[in-house]
Amino acid sequence: MVMKVEDVEPVLELKEYFERRMEESNLLSLTKATVTHIQVAGMGDRVCVDLCSLMRPGEGLLVGSFARGLFLVHSECLESNYITSRPFRVNANYLSYLHNSQQWGDSVRQAVETCLGKVGCDVFNSHHMTWINGPVHAYVAVPGGRTRYLSELKSGKEVIVVDHQGQQRIAIVGRVKIESRPLILVEAEIELDNQIISILLQNAETVALVCPPQGNTLLKTAIPVTSLKVGDEILLRVQGGARHTGIEIQEFIVEK
Repeated sequence: MVMKVEDVEPVLELKEYFERRMEESNLLSLTKATVTHIQVAGMGDRVCVDLCSLMRPGEGLLVGSFARGLFLVHSECLESNYITSRPFRVNANYLSYLHNSQQWGDSVRQAVETCLGKVGCDVFNSHHMTWINGPVHAYVAVPGGRTRYLSELKSGKEVIVVDHQGQQRIAIVGRVKIESRPLILVEAEIELDNQIISILLQNAETVALVCPPQGNTLLKTAIPVTSLKVGDEILLRVQGGARHTGIEIQEFIVEK
């Protein structure tokens, strides 16, 4: 397409139009749900997903026990009073993951910070943690409107990162860890049709569910599962329940 114009203004307006169209088409519909039941569930195998992308407050992965309703599980980018800042995998060309930053000597730490500063990254900043977790049986949203089991994820696979407004983007899995951890069961009721949806998560203060936005600002980004109460509002992605190899199909199904 060739557009003949007298000045640059129409070109900028056209650019803004297409950007707005792309932004609108990139939105996922999220639904409010109210927590109705919380129960400590004992030990189980949970999946820790470390992404190759920085995540901001309000962003996370869509995870759930049932494909018909996926909870927006927040990344570990929020500070905690109980756990120190953890370094995380960024670009493999710069450094590999170390679980404890105290293993780094001061000179190495300073060199890495200097190197990463040239590309605008701060590997020691807990505000950009790219860690999500859930149990091995849970579904997770991936590109193309599909789901995978969390236990199927591995390095190089793609997932969908979603924020509290429904903006979505694709992120690459850097690594996955499966470990035995204490779990907690959360059940929530969807306001539209009174469906009850559940999820099992690691029972830890660093694991949180994203809240609905309040006004024009995020007054409260997410609620840790250790602070979650009956009556709290959280965000869900409601979709078709029947799945075959991760693809939505038309079929009668009962999940409970």
